[in-house]
Amino acid sequence: MIDGYKELTPVIYGENAIKYLYTEQKKAEGEICFLLHWHDRMELTYVTGGTLRFVTEGEEFLVSAGELAVAGPGQMHGGFAVSEKVCYHTVMFDVERFYNGTAASEKYLRSLGNGELTFVEKIAGKEVSGLLERLVGLLAGRDNGKDSKSSLAAIGTLYEILGCLIEYGRSKSSAKVSPDSGFGQILTYVNHHYTEKLSPAALSAQFGYHEAYFCRRFRELTGITFSEYVRALRMEYAQKLLKESEDEVGTVAWKCGYPDGSYFTREFRKMYGFTPTQFRRMTR
Repeated sequence: MIDGYKELTPVIYGENAIKYLYTEQKKAEGEICFLLHWHDRMELTYVTGGTLRFVTEGEEFLVSAGELAVAGPGQMHGGFAVSEKVCYHTVMFDVERFYNGTAASEKYLRSLGNGELTFVEKIAGKEVSGLLERLVGLLAGRDNGKDSKSSLAAIGTLYEILGCLIEYGRSKSSAKVSPDSGFGQILTYVNHHYTEKLSPAALSAQFGYHEAYFCRRFRELTGITFSEYVRALRMEYAQKLLKESEDEVGTVAWKCGYPDGSYFTREFRKMYGFTPTQFRRMTR
């Protein structure tokens, strides 16, 4: 597993066994909704508007309204906009919390909790979508404090969904692409040096790969090109600096690896639809 992609932000469950988020984003086609990452919990991404390109384990597929993408524990995944507006519900939970000592739990949930199964296709159908609609409704009611019984009902519904998901998972040993330790080192390096001058030619030579293989393998593992990945990291850092510092835009550009402030502004606008100065005004 590639440590450079491990999500470091912990999920705070509080009194609940299930974490729930609703996201509505306006994005340009191909823009990142969430960067490629992995974690030890299970994650369900249920799309209710627009279309998302879901990238996982070296494969990708489109997920549209009423369809589900699943990432098991330890499974790398990322999402990219296909339509101008994308709406999706994210449900996260630790599978181990749902072990209950029964034979069914031991037989089916263990394989999910141990990360033995991976999911490399979208899941659709009235049964699954109906259960998900019920689940997100219960979780929204729970979080809004409207229904004190929603938490228990949501857990029961999640058990039903897990029962449906088992048939879609496949053994990780049969996955087409598995990250190797060499690329793990590369990604860790890029994640720590993305503000510096980086290129596929230099990195492939540094880590002992042919450049053509390096570029192909990088896209297989991340779903995006090397330059797109570096740009995404730089732009995330730029947002942080614009929100939290008093640095001039030119200084922010330099700190993010762009010696040309005008080029940085063009890249920022291309990615987000507004200039760094406009972004700063919007977030203060």
